[in-house]
Amino acid sequence: MAKYVYIKKTNKKGELGISKSVFKQIGEESIRQINGIISLDKKKKTFLTDDDVDFTVRENEAIFKIKVNISKDVNKDEIETKIKEVLTNNLLYLLDAVPFKIVIKTNII
Repeated sequence: MAKYVYIKKTNKKGELGISKSVFKQIGEESIRQINGIISLDKKKKTFLTDDDVDFTVRENEAIFKIKVNISKDVNKDEIETKIKEVLTNNLLYLLDAVPFKIVIKTNII
C-alpha cells in the first residue's frame, strides 16, 4: 500500500503529495473535537479504533468514511452535521487544494 496520496492540483500545474497518515490524523483529530461521541476504549481514553476513520482517494477526491458511537440522548443528525463541519473546516484550513467527500456511519448505543 502506498504511503502517499498524489492529488492533481485544480490549476492542473502539478500534483500534491500527502501522506495517508496525515489524512487519517486530520479525521481523528476532527472527531476528538466533538462532544457527544462515546469512548470505546476506556483504557486508552479514546473512541477511535483503526477502522473508525477510513480514508481513500477516488477520481482525485479524498473520501473519508467515519464510524462513531453516540448515546441515545444525543441527536444523530446534529452529531453528523458537526462532524462534517469540523472535518471540512480542518481540511480546508490544512489542505485547501484537496477536493474531499465525507461519509458518516453513526451507531446509537
